[in-house]
Amino acid sequence: MGRAEFNVFRFLGSVIRMNVHLQDRAEVALRSLDPPEREKVDAALRMLKETDLDGLRGSQKLRALKLASQEKLYSFRASNILRLIVSYRPSKWVVEDIMERDRLARLLPANGR
Repeated sequence: MGRAEFNVFRFLGSVIRMNVHLQDRAEVALRSLDPPEREKVDAALRMLKETDLDGLRGSQKLRALKLASQEKLYSFRASNILRLIVSYRPSKWVVEDIMERDRLARLLPANGR
């Protein structure tokens, strides 16, 4: 299992297995970050490994993105500047991309958060 795939077990009465998979685009973005930024993204990835979508509902770190397509994507705050663009499937987070907050704002419709 390389850097792109993580497994984690969490105990809350039962074992929940969460996977976090980085798409190629996210891998490239992660490798291009300076070490302090990379550490913040690694901490965000660890947080994703430790919880599922229900566990993050209502969190200030996770925001649903309003897109023209039907695809459900979320922005997960890794730092003041960086956002992980993620999708969720049962037992699996997929990190689609890593981008700066300002770039994300330019790509979204005015009300897309």
